[in-house]
Amino acid sequence: MKQNIVEKKTIEWQRHSVGVAAVILGLLAVIAGVGWGGSDSGAAWAMGTFGKVSIVLAMTWLAWPQLLLLKKLPGGGIAIASVFVCVAVFVARPKLLLYLVPLLVSITVLFSAITWIQRNLLPPK
Repeated sequence: MKQNIVEKKTIEWQRHSVGVAAVILGLLAVIAGVGWGGSDSGAAWAMGTFGKVSIVLAMTWLAWPQLLLLKKLPGGGIAIASVFVCVAVFVARPKLLLYLVPLLVSITVLFSAITWIQRNLLPPK
């Protein structure tokens, strides 16, 4: 009796949830732009915040396969964390990004060098 082997495809639920969140926040930004009966300053704040976060999540959704490849590289996790910190700072205070990016780049390079040294130059345990 032959058994049918069903190939299981993993569902990228994390990627899909990021995409759904991007769409929901984008719709909230459009609703805030059209007007929901609140004050003009509150609607402008909501539209700007929801719009920025929606764009960031949409870019994350698009770059998901490349982020998984980056995670496998030495120091990749720290590089991904640095990018997300820069994005969070951009959403909150765009002017601080000019000071934070060089700091995060240097931290990423430092930890990548440390990871490379640990993998290639130190004897295995």
